[in-house]
Order: sequence, then C-alpha cells, then structure tokens
Amino acid sequence: RHLRADTLSDLGRHGEALSEIDAIAPIEAEVRDARHPDTLGTRHLRAERLSDLGRHGEALSEIDALAPIRAEVLGARHPGTLATRSLRAQTLSYLGRHGEALSEIDAFAPILAEVLGARHRNTLATASLRIGIQIASGAGGNASNELPVLIAELAKVCGEHNTITLRARYRLARCLMIGGLVAEARAECFAILELFDPATSPNHELRLAVRALLARLDGGAAEGDLRP
Repeated sequence: RHLRADTLSDLGRHGEALSEIDAIAPIEAEVRDARHPDTLGTRHLRAERLSDLGRHGEALSEIDALAPIRAEVLGARHPGTLATRSLRAQTLSYLGRHGEALSEIDAFAPILAEVLGARHRNTLATASLRIGIQIASGAGGNASNELPVLIAELAKVCGEHNTITLRARYRLARCLMIGGLVAEARAECFAILELFDPATSPNHELRLAVRALLARLDGGAAEGDLRP
C-alpha cells in the first residue's frame, strides 16, 4: 500500500495518494508503534502530499510535530531526519516565509552533503531548492550562472526526465523571465513539458507550475501563482 501511494504521487495523483496514506497510517501506528521509523516515514509522506495539494499550513503543522521525534528516534544526521528538514524549508517557502526557509537549509545542507555526498540526488535537490527560494525572495542574482551547471549534474545523476531535474529547469525558466529573456524562458518551459513522462497526471503540481509560468510570460498569471 505504501508502494501504491508512492506510485500515485509520482503520477501526480496526490489526493488519491493522501487517501491511501490516511488509510495506512492508523494501522501502521497500531501494529508497529507511533515512534517506529516506518510510522514516522509515513507521516513524512503525508506531509509531502498535503504540500503537493497546496495545503501548506497543514503540512507545516505535521512537519513541526514530526521533526523533533524523527531526530530523537533516528538521530539528527540521519537521511530521514534531514529529508524532513528539507520538506520544512520547502513548505516555509511555499508559505512565503523565504528567510526562515533559507535559514533552515543553511543549517542542514552542510550536514546533508557530509552524510550523503556532494553528488547525491538529495544534496543536489537541496541546492536547487535553495536557489529556487532565493529567486522567489528576489535574491537570485547568481542563479542564471549556477543553475545550468546544477541542471547538467542533475541530468547525469537523476536523468533528464526526473522531476528533480525538471524542477531545476523550471527555476531556470523563472530566472530567465526575471532577467527579461522571455523567448528563452518560454522555450525552457516548452522543453520541460516535452520531457515529462506521458503517464504523469496533467494536474501534476510541477506541470501546473510550468503552465502558470507560461501564462505569466504571456501576461495572464500573477506572481503568486508561481512556485519556488
């Protein structure tokens, strides 16, 4: 059932994934224990799906309840604990709390690189997230130089069709738009949409974000519709 929830989420069917998780979680807590690592992992997945559905306030409440328990059970340097901190930073940014998000990343990112390695997908994804938050906060001055290098590395490690890579390309498109390079930003958006797995839901949050950016480039979307 965990695998089904993960697969639904990968396809962008986050509501169905959340329903599956909400069905699993009470059983898992009863069979294993509320503090069992797998039970805590399910809570992390639940927070991810809430955020994917735009329910960021609920997601942050779940994360803030979960994070200290996960750190106590797994250890502060465990990849699972660090993943929850990354999700917290992302969720804070979605709520417009960019300064807090950057502070969170800057606190855990060096540990993540030390534990997993500089070229691990999670380390690279965190670097991409940090740049995205800087762009969203208006402080992404060097992003247009940093992102192409990062995207090339992500394509090697994750593959060019992976959503981690595509999300970094979305951030590059945003950066190009801010720099007034409208044609280049539009070309990047269309390239991203072409690289999506055909099985991915048309309502996948990244697809929607790219389309919102295209609408913005055409004068039809507000800045608030865009994601870090």
